[in-house]
Amino acid sequence: MSEKVSAAQLAVYMKGIDFPAGKQQLLQQAKTNGAPEKVISIMNQLPDRQYNRANEVEEEFGKLR
Repeated sequence: MSEKVSAAQLAVYMKGIDFPAGKQQLLQQAKTNGAPEKVISIMNQLPDRQYNRANEVEEEFGKLR
């Protein structure tokens, strides 16, 4: 029923973020970029830490799938 979110989709909604960035900054940027609820829901599951690069976010995202 629920669609899977890909790492590529996640990257689209992180566009414009300045790293390093915390989880809340990532969520805010995704919302600013119009991320759908399914993307916000996945991002809410990311560990609450500082991310230095986009690939660190993608690595954590990969662990959730």
